[in-house]
Amino acid sequence: MAGYFLFGFGATLLNTVAVLAAVRAAPPKQSAKVSAGVLCSLAIGMSIHTAVHAQWFRGAPFDFLAYQIAYSLVSGMLGFLVFRSSAWKSVIESAEEESGAASSAGAEPKSPKSAAVRIWNIMSAKEFPWLAALHLIPIAYSFAWLGNWSVCAERLLIPEEDRTRIGLGLGLFSAAGRILFGLVGDWAPGGRGRIGLELGFVGSIGLFQLAFLLLEHDQRSFFELAMQLQCLGYGGLLCLAPVALRAGFPVQDLGTSFGLLYQLLAVTFTVFNWAAVPNTGCVGSECFQSFFSVASILHAGCLIWALTRLARASQKIASTSLRARKL
Repeated sequence: MAGYFLFGFGATLLNTVAVLAAVRAAPPKQSAKVSAGVLCSLAIGMSIHTAVHAQWFRGAPFDFLAYQIAYSLVSGMLGFLVFRSSAWKSVIESAEEESGAASSAGAEPKSPKSAAVRIWNIMSAKEFPWLAALHLIPIAYSFAWLGNWSVCAERLLIPEEDRTRIGLGLGLFSAAGRILFGLVGDWAPGGRGRIGLELGFVGSIGLFQLAFLLLEHDQRSFFELAMQLQCLGYGGLLCLAPVALRAGFPVQDLGTSFGLLYQLLAVTFTVFNWAAVPNTGCVGSECFQSFFSVASILHAGCLIWALTRLARASQKIASTSLRARKL
């Protein structure tokens, strides 16, 4: 139990640091692509480990512990080379110059705020309810479902070879979603607004909703396609959420904001994780009908909210363009 706890804590810490450091250092107009690149490497690594572990589990003649140690050492060496490279140093220098310019622009340095004040300011920010909804519903659902989809596939009597293929494709489709929506998220017509970011949220959540419609029609026939669609949407949300976080909060509050959102996620993740496990002996689509129906309703609410935000962003850009033409 202690080993699992330490592993989960370390994995979450590394994931948080990697994403936030990259998004903070990237230029604002490229932050979605940078987030996609970092998270895409995570998805590719997941696919590699899944394939290797499957071979080892089936009796492949190699030491899995030795593989893990070698993989960790190679990854650490690559990270060391990246952080020592001239490209990384130039990025850090430009970020420090930008931070210094922002500090010199202010009249007087602000005194540091207490932790309670910072948390209150974060939770009362305009963007916090939207980001909280994303983490409470689609992202929490994805975390729970990725851990339990194989149980559903087994109860739906999907053949083992099909389940293996689905498992290997999860990371690839997630990586594809991060790349696709990373490109969409940085789109800003005329260099203004965040319409690409809002469009990316609509597309990502829309893929979840399409998958739920397919599962409502026939769980067994459309199970693999639904998993692929939801992995695309999941990859998009993981890519775009840190970008929205950076756009909506001060740089010094990014880590605290990210931590608060993941604390909220843990609440509904526990509920989704419990609901995704069927009763003992249950076989067939009836085992998961209520789970998918409730999740579909919750995601539909998020989709409506995302469409509303996209409409507002479009109106804002249109009014800005109109004023510019009048001038």
